Amino acid sequence: MTSLSYGQKLELTPERPWKKSKLSCLNSAQNRVGLRATAGEETAHVLSRRGSVLSKGRILKADHFPSCRNVHLPLQLQSAPNIRHLNDRNIFGVGQPNADGYLDVLEQIEDSSVVWISLREEPFIFVNGHPYCVKAWKDPFDNIERTGISAAQVQADEESLRLEILAEAKNNGGKILLHGETVPEGDSSVAAMGEVYCYWEDISQHSVVCYHTLCEQLTAECPQNDNKSVKFYRVPVTDEHAFQEQDFDALRGILSSTPIGSTLIFNCQMGRGRATTGMVVASMLWEVLEHKPLPSIVSLTSTTPCQRQFSAVVELAQLLGGNCVEPVNTCVDMCSAMQNIREAVLVRREKAAKYAGRGAQRKEAKELSVARHYLERYMYLVLYQAYLFETRTSTSSSCFVDWMAAHPNRTAVYTLISGMTLDEYCPSRSSSYDSEGFSTVASFEHNE
Repeated sequence: MTSLSYGQKLELTPERPWKKSKLSCLNSAQNRVGLRATAGEETAHVLSRRGSVLSKGRILKADHFPSCRNVHLPLQLQSAPNIRHLNDRNIFGVGQPNADGYLDVLEQIEDSSVVWISLREEPFIFVNGHPYCVKAWKDPFDNIERTGISAAQVQADEESLRLEILAEAKNNGGKILLHGETVPEGDSSVAAMGEVYCYWEDISQHSVVCYHTLCEQLTAECPQNDNKSVKFYRVPVTDEHAFQEQDFDALRGILSSTPIGSTLIFNCQMGRGRATTGMVVASMLWEVLEHKPLPSIVSLTSTTPCQRQFSAVVELAQLLGGNCVEPVNTCVDMCSAMQNIREAVLVRREKAAKYAGRGAQRKEAKELSVARHYLERYMYLVLYQAYLFETRTSTSSSCFVDWMAAHPNRTAVYTLISGMTLDEYCPSRSSSYDSEGFSTVASFEHNE
């Protein structure tokens, strides 16, 4: 088995032949002209869908698209985009692998115990070995939000989706209509939007596989083939949103039952937002669960805390007491290879300001909405750090949900989150669109 060290540059691994399909995330639409569906076929087909999951106006869009990969990450696997891990601990983040990608990732890990946590809320499925997600036809770049849904319900929906795909293919000569995305023109940034197109794919009963089925196969096969124990979990989280209070408790419950020294892997669709947040939470729990101090690191930010702090976070810290912000910032900076959760608020706010200057009100509103969700995500990490500080020496088994419900400043905290602004805190100045010192690009992009 090959050990994967941080900083090692891997060559893109070829996919196993038996999994190879006609779709490659690296190909453009022009390479598959013969598979393309006409506009009329697309309209009639999408609007005639009658499933409970793959319903009218819903499409199956490829999780892997040309701009989904951060090519600057030191680790590269073709089958599993955006893989990275922390230098001094066994915590990984990764985008959604294809069917081969799970084994490709596991082959890089020497530890005998692995816990893999999917944070995807949206239903997805493997077609000919490639992951596809259910999306709205008219909103193909955003995930369908189902905040609060249970892992059991997501699994049931994906099993229904599998049956609906097979039924649809039976009525279409063994073919299913899928959607992909072209290479963005003039924009090489991660998650830049291309053009969505549709095409027909041949499938069989055995080439449509649910996530939970694949996990069951891997759980059974890994100990036999690789002497590795792998456990899969799913904690559904809405894309681009804060973790809910029960999500923190779910993650701690999983990690508390994991043997010390195990490798932890977090994935979402692109491996950017939710996976990074999972890595941050695991880092925050490191001292608690591994009984090791969190190492101090040099901040990765380029400006002083005063310049980069948000007024809402300052107010929250005052309500909580103690220094809960800096430990969170340490973990955020450690896990920032794909996204810095704190800096992401500023990036989205700056994009909103640029769209406002162009009179693009809808795009401005969307960027502001995402920025607020990002700030709420950051604030909940601060709240969770306060909970960890307060309960680490307590004999109480209070969970985060109960701690929040019983907090003396509960009303003030929720009121602050509900009415928060994107203003930065600095004694000398404060402005909603003050972006001095920040360098961002106002490109429109996928959420994850």
